[in-house]
Amino acid sequence: MQNKYEHILIDEFQDNNYAQFSIIKKLVTKGNVTAVGDDDQSIYRFQGAYPEIFRDFMTSFKGAKMILLKTNYRNIKSVVELSSWLLKQDLTRRPKPLVSNKKSKDKVSVVGCDGNFAQAHFVKSKILELKKKNPKLKFSDFAVLSRTQRGGLLVADLLTSEGIPVNYVGKSNIFASPSARNLISYLNVISKPQNSGKYINQILENHGISDNDIAVINHEAKRRAWWATNNDCVLEVITDLKLQKVRKDTFTGYKMVQPKLANPQQIKSISLLLKDLIKVAKDSSTVKTINEVLRVRTDIFKKTTYDDSFENYIERSVLIDLQENANDLQTLKPNCTINDFLNYIQALEGFEIETEQGSEFSDSVQVSTIHQSKGKEFAHVFVINVGDRQIPLAYTKKMFYVPKGLAKALYPAQDPKEFHENQERRLLYVAMTRAIDNLYISWSARVEASGNARKASDFLVKLYEQEPKRAWAPNVDYRSDYTATDLGPTTGNPIDIVRKEIAELALKNIRENPLHAHPPLLCAHLEITREF
Repeated sequence: MQNKYEHILIDEFQDNNYAQFSIIKKLVTKGNVTAVGDDDQSIYRFQGAYPEIFRDFMTSFKGAKMILLKTNYRNIKSVVELSSWLLKQDLTRRPKPLVSNKKSKDKVSVVGCDGNFAQAHFVKSKILELKKKNPKLKFSDFAVLSRTQRGGLLVADLLTSEGIPVNYVGKSNIFASPSARNLISYLNVISKPQNSGKYINQILENHGISDNDIAVINHEAKRRAWWATNNDCVLEVITDLKLQKVRKDTFTGYKMVQPKLANPQQIKSISLLLKDLIKVAKDSSTVKTINEVLRVRTDIFKKTTYDDSFENYIERSVLIDLQENANDLQTLKPNCTINDFLNYIQALEGFEIETEQGSEFSDSVQVSTIHQSKGKEFAHVFVINVGDRQIPLAYTKKMFYVPKGLAKALYPAQDPKEFHENQERRLLYVAMTRAIDNLYISWSARVEASGNARKASDFLVKLYEQEPKRAWAPNVDYRSDYTATDLGPTTGNPIDIVRKEIAELALKNIRENPLHAHPPLLCAHLEITREF
């Protein structure tokens, strides 16, 4: 490898970790190496990236020359200046002068909103306003960025109800997905057939078997399980359908009654399906078994393709994620079992896993985390939820300890709490500098749960208080009282307000656009609002 590559170029150098840099140092033998990056955009600490890697580069390659690129060709003057003042709050940072080559005099809009829905309403209204002013704008020219994965969900819902296509990148909650729960029920039966009564009941219910039939099956299974060892007998009962007489009290005493099932043939077909899947699992890999359950032997995946509703996008996305997770596990452990996979996804739910919903739309508003937006640019960017305790997030001490001798470059060069705050600041900087033409920063000035006031992020407060004349006034248009005026008084239940607004917008769109390309998308939101 050292002889094969005479010159090496590393892009996005700030995203590299210690191990990756160690490989580079092994490859470079003649000093022909160039690294391009920006330590102000070092935001992947959780992947081992560290801002000090630039210092390590200069130490590792003696005689290396550092060239500072001072002209910003993407952002307008107000964005460059305000974001630069933001970074100056980090006193450990090496100063870097930046200037914009653009002549735009537009300022950054900073908006305090009366609640989460008012903030979503602001985003929606501004997008429609800008599109009306400039019909050439595409929806893909807009991005809505938030610190956390769930932060943009309300905005995505509201935009969708207006008929605006959305590519929402958010948390894939496996166990909240009906389709995923259905798949997992089958997999649990396959994994432990003799002790899967709970999951068989769910499968029966999903197939429309009556509560009475399920109760009869469970009564017979409970009777048999009394004499069985490590067997709940539910699968056994739906296989042979042999039901013992049960005692029924009468006015004069009791009598023995033969229970009857309303749908014995359908129950029998379900038992045959389960038996068949158990056999498939014995002869096939975990990945193939999951595909058989999901796409071949059942209609779990097929049901998510019946229409283009946002809800179905979510369901399909989660199922595809599960299949990808199975592939990952099987790559790591080729002989993994279905039980291994179930344990694997149970563990994965403890982590922040992102998935794209609505990516089928090539022209759509991106609603995502700031991390997901890195390396991208958009004409108009909304950075939402820039409120107190929303960014920076509260620092939490890690619950595990890694000896410094083993954790190469993983220990920050400064106090961990201070490092956390500086990285959160860099994260906001990355979000702000995604904007080509206009930047909108907003937060909910009211905590929905308690109704208490919420101030802006400390990062914004410091800009206003410490540099009101140099940083704030020349670069910011500030409004602290945005309300969704067409909703009337905002003192009602915010959940009811959200439900009412989304439903009204969806109905309005259906009435005015009966031939809209995606009417099911709008109809689905009438159902989604019922779940708030």
